[in-house]
Amino acid sequence: MPIWKCDCLPVRSGTKPQQRKGREMDTGIYELDRETNGLQNGHLIVLGGRPSMGKTSFALRIVSHVSVLGEAATLFFSLEQGAEALVNRMISMESGIDARKMRNGQLTGPDFERLLEAAVRISRTSNLVIDDAQGLSVDEIAKKSHSVNEKKQVGLIVIDYFQLMAVDDRTKALRRLKQLAEEIGCPVLLLSQISNACDKREDHRPTISDWEAESETAEIPDDIFFLYRNDYYSIGKNDSSPVELIVAKHADREPFTIAIKGTELRLSAQDTDNDISGKK
Repeated sequence: MPIWKCDCLPVRSGTKPQQRKGREMDTGIYELDRETNGLQNGHLIVLGGRPSMGKTSFALRIVSHVSVLGEAATLFFSLEQGAEALVNRMISMESGIDARKMRNGQLTGPDFERLLEAAVRISRTSNLVIDDAQGLSVDEIAKKSHSVNEKKQVGLIVIDYFQLMAVDDRTKALRRLKQLAEEIGCPVLLLSQISNACDKREDHRPTISDWEAESETAEIPDDIFFLYRNDYYSIGKNDSSPVELIVAKHADREPFTIAIKGTELRLSAQDTDNDISGKK
């Protein structure tokens, strides 16, 4: 099981992690935490969006807050990127150094110092486990999650992303992930691509219909979020609009939108590639 590990939470011998269903977990994104009280333990949360909208960066921003600044262990299933690439993105975000400068070798002396400080900070304080095995099934993810939870209490599970899982039945898979969230007693954040239907509308902001495949699909997750960046569609234009987090489903609330500052999300160079030609 290929896993990149940072320092992990100590677990007392013979004790079983306590369920924490019903409590909330701060994401570190102020407006989101204020409006939703954070991520609820035992909830399945879908984070959808078109390619390069910043879904992974958004998830890593939460992971950084939860596992680096907080005390909860985080289990990150990275089905697209290898563990090393994911950790490099975390270091870039923590240090504030553009990932392009890291890749192109355009780093100054102060840049190296900031990168080193960020890397040390992550390695010393992060309670993070990354599994970068490809094509995992829902049952494999559940089995691995329970295995890690037996050793250290898992506070957050992130899956990046749904379309890269080995799934025969989308509805059954979502139900099993919802069940997993309840079994572990933590939030499960499931990243997901959405259809290109929103690209064809005048208002490109995604809706639940852009994500769901069956009529009952949207009923399974407890929360459904979408990321939207106007600059994704503004090719060749200087668009400084904030990233929008569209909360399409959350408890009994009506849908609402949160504007997220770029400094909060810290999009990577990969996310800011706004050439949408050929994307499906």
